Amino acid sequence: MRWVIAIAVYLLAGLPTAQHAYADPQQDYYLCATIDGDHHEAVRRCTAAIESGEFAGNDLAWAYHNRSYELRHLGDFDTALSDSQTAISIVQTTPTFWGGLADTYKNLDRRKDAIDAYTEALRLADLYGEDLITVGTPNLIELFSINLFVLHEDAGNEDAARHYLERAYPIYGHEPALQPYFQKYGLGQ
Repeated sequence: MRWVIAIAVYLLAGLPTAQHAYADPQQDYYLCATIDGDHHEAVRRCTAAIESGEFAGNDLAWAYHNRSYELRHLGDFDTALSDSQTAISIVQTTPTFWGGLADTYKNLDRRKDAIDAYTEALRLADLYGEDLITVGTPNLIELFSINLFVLHEDAGNEDAARHYLERAYPIYGHEPALQPYFQKYGLGQ
């Protein structure tokens, strides 16, 4: 009877647990950041990478940030907020983490908090240089600036709105939806 129990324990030990459903933490980490469109699967992969214990520091912070991004797409803003805050508690100087926090605050309609987080994201992006996300897309400085413009414009803070619109103009200057704002603030004439 003992050998039957020993074999059963041996076989069960090799099965993935519900907590760690995937066998390769490196693959989970990679897929956490690169799965396109399947937000549930991306959350599962990010969770597996986080819970694997294989990652620390910057890598762990990115896993939390990426999971927060996916959770926002699923509408789970409270958990996304927690993940954004965790990423920042691990690494405070990454502009993208602050931008993710700001996006989450914006989703939660916490405009003041969103403005504060985007402002910190922009400060860090200015401090560390222009961090290009993908060739042909806005850099972080312009991305954070356009978000700050929208928040300030919605709040009626025209001086601040103009300031951030000017910063976003190099990339967004030809965006048709923004032309009325460029005209309103006398930009691009």
